[in-house]
Amino acid sequence: MQRFVLTTLFLVVLSNANYAQVDVSDLTPKQQNRIEQILAASTCPCGCDMTIATCLVDDPTCETSPELARKVVDEIINETPKIDLKRVDISHLSNEQQVEVYKVLSSKNCTCGCGMTLAKCLVDDPTCDVSPKLAMAEIKRSAPEKSGPTPGASIARRLKSDRGKWYKEVVGKQLVYIYVGNGYRKKEKIWLCSDGTFQSSGYGGSISSLGSVAFSDGGRHGNWAVNSDILTLAFGNGSSAKYKLSLYDGFLYLDNTRYFRTDNDVCK
Repeated sequence: MQRFVLTTLFLVVLSNANYAQVDVSDLTPKQQNRIEQILAASTCPCGCDMTIATCLVDDPTCETSPELARKVVDEIINETPKIDLKRVDISHLSNEQQVEVYKVLSSKNCTCGCGMTLAKCLVDDPTCDVSPKLAMAEIKRSAPEKSGPTPGASIARRLKSDRGKWYKEVVGKQLVYIYVGNGYRKKEKIWLCSDGTFQSSGYGGSISSLGSVAFSDGGRHGNWAVNSDILTLAFGNGSSAKYKLSLYDGFLYLDNTRYFRTDNDVCK
């Protein structure tokens, strides 16, 4: 497969007049690599049987691949750092605040006698009830302006489903996307809880003669709603995503990408 390079040598140009050029030259190498991996792993639904990356290069007449590429770029730009402290949620903080909080918690020791830093104790000792309290106090000192309701929560509270046909198709379900091909595999899960909240996670990786490459987007959460045939996910960091729902031969599609509906093992 032709290698898809996201550098100043090759910029993603959206040929559709409704979209502007997407310049990824200002993104970090890690972000550019992540975008490249996702586009090289996802099949373009335009019927060309190529990945989105290859379709962008080889089919300048396609209007589908540029639109999907734009969504991927926007998602990577808006995503927050993958700092998971297990028992203390800092996803509502800005990127800079999350990094600062992690540095603080990694520099202070827990007083429970474990000999670990607060950050390490939160992750490695689920029985300790001291580190969460100390961590929350440090978070309030490090990021006091974010101690109230988060932008994501504000968006989520405004979401309401119409409780129609499409809502009944997905409520309480686990949606699973699996891709295997061209030496690459990717899996994404979305748990749609009946109380209007959701959780999602995903990972992917490729194996070649040069070794393996893998990524994980960690865990994300927020609130969801379905109105008519549109599924909206409002993430805890304030961003949101919308997908058009459809059914074909009994399979569920989100923006023309097939997802399996299975029993929800996280929530009802």
